[in-house]
Amino acid sequence: MKYIATIKYLLLFFILCQSTFASVYQRPFAIVRNALQEAAQQDPHHLGRIFSRVITHGLDKFDQTSPFNHYKHMHHNNAAFWPTSDITTTKTVNMFSAPTNSPLLEFYKTLYERSQSPNFKGVINSSLMLPQSLSQYELTNYERRASYLPRGHRSFINGHQRSFFEYGVPFPLIVVSFFDSIDASDIIKYPLGKPQKWYAPLEQALLIASKKQYINDFAILDGNKQNGGWGDYSKFTLTVIPPSTTLYGHFGLTASQKNENGGASQFYIPAAKTIKGTQLFSLDALDTATGEINFVKNLVDIGLIYPEESDVFYKLRNGFKEYYDVYEQEQ
Repeated sequence: MKYIATIKYLLLFFILCQSTFASVYQRPFAIVRNALQEAAQQDPHHLGRIFSRVITHGLDKFDQTSPFNHYKHMHHNNAAFWPTSDITTTKTVNMFSAPTNSPLLEFYKTLYERSQSPNFKGVINSSLMLPQSLSQYELTNYERRASYLPRGHRSFINGHQRSFFEYGVPFPLIVVSFFDSIDASDIIKYPLGKPQKWYAPLEQALLIASKKQYINDFAILDGNKQNGGWGDYSKFTLTVIPPSTTLYGHFGLTASQKNENGGASQFYIPAAKTIKGTQLFSLDALDTATGEINFVKNLVDIGLIYPEESDVFYKLRNGFKEYYDVYEQEQ
């Protein structure tokens, strides 16, 4: 009898824990759903409404996933460019296949128009650059159509990488890069500016609220290079790639690295050939004291998001922030 009573007690305790966790888990998604409903009532050209349709694939609903599949979340609730199957299956990334009237392309086109406006306040980072041509080493690999991964790293999840060589992109792209500060040796080695190559799609970065989350989703090994890290990541830059740009590079879902899950969509762009060149703009999105990342505020400051549009972005960001907080508590 004592044995049965113990089992009942453990069962009730388990049910109580599950229900408590479920209620905590439901809150962030209630925030997200409310923000999406609010966005749906906005003007069709309101950037917040466009963005809300980007992360729901143009639908007016939001499908929540398990917090234990946290690293798949962006993968399942992202834009029309990115694959939508489970990342454990083998599937070629179907890049650049979005219809011309997709919410994602509308989002990018709107941001691109604003970046060309006199009201755009982006500050060019003169110490960074995006080359217009490939190095001979990379050119040789691309011309052979080799299955090339930069620097020998398993950078992308198998079956979720796509390479493109001299691909003319008919629409604009807005992407961000997270990098470590340039030291004296870099300045000597790259007098015209250090090339940047790894980029995150902007609509994915907008929902990230902390350095810890960014590093986990993009599988960055933050820290001293002598101790096995890739660099002390603390800076962001934004790149506006105009339509009709010729891109060289790879695109895929980031593979895990040591203790970082990965699973986010990412570009490797060693070169982008345009008529005027591609500029990189500094983003002051990271609070180094708290580790908080706030792209929304930064994009408002430089004029890509209007102040009256920011409310929906903040509510969505806050919902995702709570979602990741719940996930981390269970680890």
